[in-house]
Amino acid sequence: MSLKKLISWLLVLVLILATVAGCKAAEPELTAIELVPQNANLIANIQMSKIVNDQDLRDAYDEAEKEPGQPQTVEEVLDELVEEIGIDLRDFYQAVIFADVTTVAQADYLGFILEGTFDEKQFIDNIEEKAGEEFTTSDYKGYKLYIDKKEELGIAFLSDWMFLLGTTRAVKDASCHPC
Repeated sequence: MSLKKLISWLLVLVLILATVAGCKAAEPELTAIELVPQNANLIANIQMSKIVNDQDLRDAYDEAEKEPGQPQTVEEVLDELVEEIGIDLRDFYQAVIFADVTTVAQADYLGFILEGTFDEKQFIDNIEEKAGEEFTTSDYKGYKLYIDKKEELGIAFLSDWMFLLGTTRAVKDASCHPC
């Protein structure tokens, strides 16, 4: 076999392998809205990064009259949230909130699908520290599910940029999409 023919065959083989590899359909990432369970009858999308970074809102808060002891700037408010609950809103792009309004008074079914940049371990450690209790963990539909002692709060990390937070039932319903 000539060198020219060998190179031609190698080129054909590379093109075939590149096509096969390129045609493998990657599983599409679900969007937050697609994760909302069907039994939710209230859905809200909050563009957190736009709100936190909106200069008009920041200026309005900064210039508003405040009671003594209240944070004087938006940055102080955000820093205080980090200190009190261990969550930095500056790390999140958007939040999709879902609930069953027929049970809102009892807080039986409420969930948040949060998108942003976060470190799972640090996030859980912060919440455990602020709450003064540790979560139990279990595997649920392929996700690590964090649940508080009373089994009222659940957290499931769906990807490096998306997680669920809410009542345990709401988190389980959203994390098993499509069930």
